[in-house]
Amino acid sequence: MKRVLSILLAAVLLFTVMPFAVFADESEASERNELLAQACEVFPEYASMIRGEYVAPQSLPQDGSNEKLFEEHRNISDTTTMSIVGYMSGDVYVTTQTSSGYELTYSTSNVSSSVTGVRGFVTFNAACSNAPGLFKLKDVQFQILYNASDYFMSYGTPIYDGTTTQIGTPSLSASRISYPITFNANAAGSAQVQIDFGVAFLNDKVYACMIV
Repeated sequence: MKRVLSILLAAVLLFTVMPFAVFADESEASERNELLAQACEVFPEYASMIRGEYVAPQSLPQDGSNEKLFEEHRNISDTTTMSIVGYMSGDVYVTTQTSSGYELTYSTSNVSSSVTGVRGFVTFNAACSNAPGLFKLKDVQFQILYNASDYFMSYGTPIYDGTTTQIGTPSLSASRISYPITFNANAAGSAQVQIDFGVAFLNDKVYACMIV
């Protein structure tokens, strides 16, 4: 009787967990599709390439290089910026970053000087047009100082499914965050897409990019 109950309990647990896993996969795919659809609206001149209608050259350069065709950044709200980078291979990488922050002013130990800048959080969503998967980096905390060096106060939390999207060992410093990412990671060989997702400071702003 105990053995039968154990088997029944295991079966119930299995069927309880499976729908959640399926739901998580469907939710990620839906978020990725929404991100790419939004990119088509924000960058209509590149919509056909984002949708995968671009025909890449039959062969890329023998040295393995993948020429960058364009890179654009546009504000889509007061707090959100969208960026895209397109390559000769036909891949388009889309990133959104949403920030929240407040002005910072305080006096140093030297009464005659003060520090001004911005302190806040930023969250990123990143995807590739030609490969399934979605990467998020949530709540990166930063401090931008107008008369001193900018730096990260926390590196945030990476969010990915571990199946279609995988990450390698990150490189983290006071002024740069870098994650090696593989999209379509459960596929074989050349079907995988490997990029470097980086976050840094540029002209007193937080800047994200994806580099092949």
